[in-house]
Amino acid sequence: MGMMKNLLQISILLLLILTSVYEGVALSDDASYFQQAKTLCDSGDASGCSDLGYLYYQGKGVKQDYFKAADLFKKACDARNPFGCDILGMMYETGQGVRQSLGKARELYGKECDLKEQLGCINYARLNK
Repeated sequence: MGMMKNLLQISILLLLILTSVYEGVALSDDASYFQQAKTLCDSGDASGCSDLGYLYYQGKGVKQDYFKAADLFKKACDARNPFGCDILGMMYETGQGVRQSLGKARELYGKECDLKEQLGCINYARLNK
């Protein structure tokens, strides 16, 4: 389980970095990145909420806070951001910042899959075995 958790975290980190670069937000300065992500999230941008959640999840530029990260990933997922759904699903699967629930993780991975993100489909299938 430890190796699977590490693989999930690595894949999530890579997805967030790629999303951030795609959205034009640089990762070079944590404080600046935090402010950009917060501004975007506060304006209703789902990618901004996902990026802000990542900062809280990793403790980059802010005190690490899994509970705050989960709230932000939920906000992103509710706004149809597949990466928010994926990370929140992983958090439910591992019990980080939320009460562990494989059923909820499966639901979130399913939503991510419905949003056409292959990783969600893979995780959904894995939890249905």
